[in-house]
Amino acid sequence: MLRSLVPMFVLAAVVTAGALHAQEVVDTLYCDADATVSGTTDRELVPDGGRQGYLCVGRFEHNPVNVAHQAYLMFELNGIDPSSISGAELRLWKSRARQDSLRVHSVDQDAWNEYGLYWINKPPDGDLLGSVYVHGGQYNAVDVTGFVQAQSDDAVSFCLKVDIRWNASDVYLGFNSREGGAPPMLVVTHGGPKKGDSTPTPGFPSTSSLEHGVYIDAGGSLTEYGSITEAVAAVQPGQEIVLGPGVYYETFDLTPSATAEAPLKIRGDGNPRPIIDGSLNSTSWKNTDRGLIKVSGNFWTIEHLEVRNAHPWAEAGANSGGFYIYPGNDCTIRDCAVYYNGDGIFCTSTSGNLTLEYNEVAWNSFPGAGYEHGHYVSGWGLTIVRFCYIHHNGGQNFKTRAEDLVFAYNYLQSCGNYQVDMVEGSEFTDQDALLIGNVIVTDNQARTNGQFMVFGQNRRGGSLLLFNNTFVHLYPSGSSFVHLWYPGTASVGSTTFEAWNNVFYIAPGAGEIQLLDADKPTPVKGSNNWISDGVSAVPAAFTATLGGDNPGLVNIEGGDYRPLPGSPLVDAGLPGADQAPEFHYDHPRGQEPRTVAGEAIDIGAYELLSDSEAYDFNRDSKLNILDVVALILSIVRGEAGLSADVNRDGAVTIADSIALIIKLRALS
Repeated sequence: MLRSLVPMFVLAAVVTAGALHAQEVVDTLYCDADATVSGTTDRELVPDGGRQGYLCVGRFEHNPVNVAHQAYLMFELNGIDPSSISGAELRLWKSRARQDSLRVHSVDQDAWNEYGLYWINKPPDGDLLGSVYVHGGQYNAVDVTGFVQAQSDDAVSFCLKVDIRWNASDVYLGFNSREGGAPPMLVVTHGGPKKGDSTPTPGFPSTSSLEHGVYIDAGGSLTEYGSITEAVAAVQPGQEIVLGPGVYYETFDLTPSATAEAPLKIRGDGNPRPIIDGSLNSTSWKNTDRGLIKVSGNFWTIEHLEVRNAHPWAEAGANSGGFYIYPGNDCTIRDCAVYYNGDGIFCTSTSGNLTLEYNEVAWNSFPGAGYEHGHYVSGWGLTIVRFCYIHHNGGQNFKTRAEDLVFAYNYLQSCGNYQVDMVEGSEFTDQDALLIGNVIVTDNQARTNGQFMVFGQNRRGGSLLLFNNTFVHLYPSGSSFVHLWYPGTASVGSTTFEAWNNVFYIAPGAGEIQLLDADKPTPVKGSNNWISDGVSAVPAAFTATLGGDNPGLVNIEGGDYRPLPGSPLVDAGLPGADQAPEFHYDHPRGQEPRTVAGEAIDIGAYELLSDSEAYDFNRDSKLNILDVVALILSIVRGEAGLSADVNRDGAVTIADSIALIIKLRALS
């Protein structure tokens, strides 16, 4: 996984005595799998499924006698040669309960699955690698160099344990998991490039023809500059700043302004994306600690960058953002990966007309965070968020106080609090929010609050409109799909709620959930929604409601929410609804045109695809062997989305090309 390999810094020469040697690299590897198992040799407890926001180690007071908890971690080494490793340190963020000593043990088996790990099938733990007396609110480190050096494959696993003192005070430690902010890290110092690399980091392998460096593209002519800040000072409207492959440890402010006719752009070249990293932040400008990329100017597009590590365990403030938009207007952030920051993307109320598209925003916010989120955007005018993958953020996945919001064709999962928090801003009246074609999945047991969406708070009024979304609730918690929030004082505006052609699904055993939780009577409209049996507080104003226990989706646990032939969703939507979806989300961070395949639009975020749409992979409106070639190329390049899962096994592999050949023969 590219995201799990995070180069922090590189030194090309010997530094201070006893420190790094020439060409040594320090890489931060983020955990690729983790899970808690609970039980004894003769008793099995239900596992957490690897999806909780924390890992439990020890024994709890409320648990049955003689029941223990252990945690397992696995890190992919991503091609780092173990023989070149001179140091490896496991770092864990303590988030819960008592202070005590943690023991880290070796695990020789790396083939375990976090979603199927039980006490009875857990891999055996081996030697004690080290112990540490852990403290809260910080990373706690254990040296594991020798064990990592001894690995013969491309992964390493650990077991976390404590000494259980039965009939004594409980020993209970909780650590943040990879599903939340401040995940487990393995910091590895090694002697140069990864296996197969032709050049050391930061000139990591890339499809770019450029060298690591900063350039201005003035109509096809490239001029190189010494830093991003120098290029920002020199760029003119209509020109682009281009970053070659590698990592840039620079914080900068996009100060110039442009126009809609001649905008400004900064973009990364090649794959993987060039990286802006806050680990070694040394740039100084006002409010430096508020974000890595500050946008002061107007009409900027930021494209194809990874922005990471504006974090409070460095020098930055707790809410330091990957992006800090103030006071820039008409900003577009496109095809960016935003990881491990306080706020992923932060925009103030003095900015306006923000567009966020084709981004992945994940693993932002921090333990116990109340004010840091994947997104926290305000601003006048229209905020558009579309075709984004937003997940595993420690606070809200998306929080907004913007004047108006269009939230379209996104995929959200695994938040620490609300999925979408639409809190009104005191600067605006009648703030409207349209959610269309989104897939929003609750698959994290450790959420602070159970609501999918919150609308209101400052009583300024407005409309919340839901069209053709698919909402999936997988785990027990007292919650609601929609919470209309009216604090005690009188409202200044009126609020309305509408829902058309949506799926509101709860998994078997997922507990009670309300569809609408409103603090006071609210005008409601809606029709042709599919609602799971057991959902309460369904508005009486809804008409033509469908329901049951199975919406007939391809693979709910596997994340494929397209309707199957025969699904009750097919042709069951309300024709001519005010807002008809033009696209559907294609994972990851993509879109496909959506057309009505039958007599009427289907309910939910996806349409039942016709054969000609489902298998026309080269988009020439024909079905032939060229579609097989296009499918194979997309799989090999890593570009294939879930729509390429022809054999419906939950994975996209070359086997799907064989399944396509069989289907084309059957259709011919």
